[in-house]
Amino acid sequence: MCIGEKEMKIRLIANNNPIDPLGLMSLISNTDAKFFDVKFVPGEDYKKDIKSFDIVGFSTITGSHQYHNEIAHELKKLNRNLITIMGGPHPTFFPLEAIRLPAIDYICVGEGVIAFQKWIKGIPTKNITDSIPPQNCDLEKLADVNSLNPPDRSIIYRNPARANNPIKDFMGGFGCPHNCTY
Repeated sequence: MCIGEKEMKIRLIANNNPIDPLGLMSLISNTDAKFFDVKFVPGEDYKKDIKSFDIVGFSTITGSHQYHNEIAHELKKLNRNLITIMGGPHPTFFPLEAIRLPAIDYICVGEGVIAFQKWIKGIPTKNITDSIPPQNCDLEKLADVNSLNPPDRSIIYRNPARANNPIKDFMGGFGCPHNCTY
């Protein structure tokens, strides 16, 4: 199942740590969606205005997957039409565990920047699924990294603590340095 042509209002949720969420920033800068909102947990009110959102996406590392599932559950109580998607390292390395999280509708396995753009436009992608995902060898290959827009820091830096953090992260590469598909 794909999302389709409807203009989507998307909230992204990430762990509140001092490292810039480069994956989310890349996702934002390479997606045509007109409205993104980013919340960091714990610390920011991720429930605010949730009824006006269509999709909530989580950038998830192992160890925060249950916490993100609990947040998704809370949000679905407030907005029954909300679609949830989990991407990041956890669903990539543990897709069978991630797809079984009860409040998560979809997972993104492997590269998500191009896959997310396709998915919200209703274009099928092997990397985003609502069922048992394909093995890594069946995933779509990463697009040419030189064709991607640089990470968009503007939304993330609306948060003064993040904007004023003297440590700024950057990507020197993308995906696996070996012959992997993610």
